[in-house]
Amino acid sequence: EHIDMDTKTQLLASNLIILFTKEKGPVDKEGHMIYTTTGTGRALVFQNGEAIEGTWSKVTQASRTKLLDDKGKEISLVKGKIWIEIVPAGNEVVY
Repeated sequence: EHIDMDTKTQLLASNLIILFTKEKGPVDKEGHMIYTTTGTGRALVFQNGEAIEGTWSKVTQASRTKLLDDKGKEISLVKGKIWIEIVPAGNEVVY
């Protein structure tokens, strides 16, 4: 569980999106990393108690990220909060 520090309630989201991206770094003495958020990669979308495996694509930094299921159909997000996580490609997410 992730608990809000102020309200002491569990954090909830209607859509949880995991984008697997290229990781570079560390790029400075503080250990910061750079994650590539343009191009394409693997994606997981969790909503309504379901996990949807697919891909993400984004042409430029200013363009919209598109999420496609494994059949190539765009994934529609459900109404509510959206939580996006960036995970280095090659890592495993267990669910």
